[in-house]
Amino acid sequence: MNTPNTHEPTDSAPAAAPGPASAAPAAPSRLRPRRTWFTVLLCLVIFFAGGVVGVGGTLLRIGHQTREALRNPARIPHRIALNLQSRLDLSEDQTARVETIVKRRQARLLAAREQLMDDVDPVMDDLEADIAQVLRPEQARQFRERFRQLREEWLPRTFQLSVQEQELEQQQAQETPPAASEAPPER
Repeated sequence: MNTPNTHEPTDSAPAAAPGPASAAPAAPSRLRPRRTWFTVLLCLVIFFAGGVVGVGGTLLRIGHQTREALRNPARIPHRIALNLQSRLDLSEDQTARVETIVKRRQARLLAAREQLMDDVDPVMDDLEADIAQVLRPEQARQFRERFRQLREEWLPRTFQLSVQEQELEQQQAQETPPAASEAPPER
């Protein structure tokens, strides 16, 4: 039984003549491996380019969030509470209590950071001076300018809470006794 889908020659179909016509089907098979490798290579390039863009975007976002937190420390307690809420499936009450605890401790944390910065600043000053000595005057000027920008951006010294935030912290600390606000919820 002859079906149109078989590759066997049928009586009604003329047989292929030997010669140049039979060489034509062989040409695509020689080009096919090159196309396959090109396609695979192109897919790999696109895949790795996507990875680079993804990593770069992630790093930019993390950097932006870090700088935002450094510039606006009053927002940190709320962000910490929301982060813990999503990761630990906290209730609304637990989230509010965590935020209150972080707010109450924030002034001490910022004071500890200031003490740390008192130790870090002289080391950074020495680093800046040592590197500047190796550079030509114009390079040293550019380096010092960039170094100061980086220090202002990543190691800011102005971590003072606003007067309203400090008053709110003091009021919350007086309203809530430490043992009650830090006690784990009963289950």
